[in-house]
Amino acid sequence: MKGVIELKWVILLIIIGGIIAFLIIVGFTYDLQKRLVDWLINFKASDLIESWQKVLKK
Repeated sequence: MKGVIELKWVILLIIIGGIIAFLIIVGFTYDLQKRLVDWLINFKASDLIESWQKVLKK
């Protein structure tokens, strides 16, 4: 009986661990994608601002 209870706990811990790991991975990749998109937007915006400043200076 003790072995059966331990097996249930092991399975439960594996499932919980898997869910947590999955959420961390998804959260991390989502965060990276968000940062990349933000960086690209900022990069494009800064390039546009610089080019506009050059145009206005001329």
